[in-house]
Amino acid sequence: MTTVAYCSVSFDGRAYGHEMWMREQIVPDLRRLTNAVHQEGAAASIQLGHCGFFSSPSTIGQRPLGASPKLCVYGSRSAGR
Repeated sequence: MTTVAYCSVSFDGRAYGHEMWMREQIVPDLRRLTNAVHQEGAAASIQLGHCGFFSSPSTIGQRPLGASPKLCVYGSRSAGR
């Protein structure tokens, strides 16, 4: 199994500008990847997520929203983005 990670469920769920977010425009590329993986006899999956409160304001262009604004290692490490 090959897992593509990380793909945000929406534009505002990303921590970094280079992260994928699920939208119609990326489906053809994901389909090509999936087909190539299947041709080799393997399965393919994608990790969907949302950074919530730890989304990057500079990446998403607004203050992030999330269920839990608690301190975490990821949030403090990426605070300077």
